[in-house]
Amino acid sequence: MRTVRRQRAFTLIEMMIVVVVVGVLALVAGVSYRKWVRSSHVGEAEDMLASIRMAEESFRSENGGYLATETSLSTLYPQATPTAALKTAWGANLGAWASLNVAPSGPVFFGYSVIAGNAAAPAEVIVNGAPANFASLGGQPWFVAEALCDLDNDATTPNTTIYISSGSNRLLIANEGQ
Repeated sequence: MRTVRRQRAFTLIEMMIVVVVVGVLALVAGVSYRKWVRSSHVGEAEDMLASIRMAEESFRSENGGYLATETSLSTLYPQATPTAALKTAWGANLGAWASLNVAPSGPVFFGYSVIAGNAAAPAEVIVNGAPANFASLGGQPWFVAEALCDLDNDATTPNTTIYISSGSNRLLIANEGQ
């Protein structure tokens, strides 16, 4: 007597479950990848601001005050409207940046700006939407450095902005990932 062997195949329900599981895994991987890319961009700005802080402190020890690279935080170098879609080379038309002696290891996504003064901060210095308060420095020299980029490339505000100042060793990150 011969036994009849039935061929086994996947049912439609089993195939649909596999497709759903693969889709969920792909979604999670895509979100994680975008988060990783954004954090690497923010890491660039954090490293650059730390370099700017060290260069400013060195400049102050040699010259008695901090160096302003721009007249306002709204003026950025090396690109006026930085986006995560475009890296910009550092080094063309350095201006005051040459005296500060700050240079990244390669092209950058963020635009950078440093303003400085030797008295209380003027009213136009706005850090994260509020006037900067340097009264605790007692008229001592101060600086504010800013890194700004449109990380989501949608050409709208708010952009990701990172600040560091002479009054604090902390980074202030506004609108991270936006």
